[in-house]
Amino acid sequence: MKKALSVALALCMMFLFSCSSGDKTVAAPSNGAEVEKESAASLIDTAGFGYDVDLVGLSSTLVYAQVYDMMVYPEKYIGKSVRICGMFEVYSNNLGIYFACVVPDALACCTQGIEFDLEGEHVYPEDYPEIGELITVSGTFNTYLENGMTYAQLQGAKLE
Repeated sequence: MKKALSVALALCMMFLFSCSSGDKTVAAPSNGAEVEKESAASLIDTAGFGYDVDLVGLSSTLVYAQVYDMMVYPEKYIGKSVRICGMFEVYSNNLGIYFACVVPDALACCTQGIEFDLEGEHVYPEDYPEIGELITVSGTFNTYLENGMTYAQLQGAKLE
């Protein structure tokens, strides 16, 4: 009984680790042709209904990882429609005010977020949620340069 349980557990672990790989790999099917396997990120990309990347309803760990990937490899996401749920935050510097939807990681020690620019004319703070309020925002992922740095942003964003 213990041996069967150990074997079943080992098979489950192998399956989980093979499914959770974020790297694209090439496999040789029985006919000898090469096929590219989907990465974890591309599975998320197709999960949304009407969105290329729908992060609503996913675990905080998965959202954190996906947003991190979007920040490190923004070129993969430019022009894609994105929807995310998190806390509303406001940041400012001498160049302006920036609005973001941020998501903490599972341990709540770190946050990852996406800046957004609401479509239309809006005045802060009247037309925005309270800081820390849970929001869902959607828009088109894009990047912009400011002071020699590249930043990611959801453009034409809408609060849902």
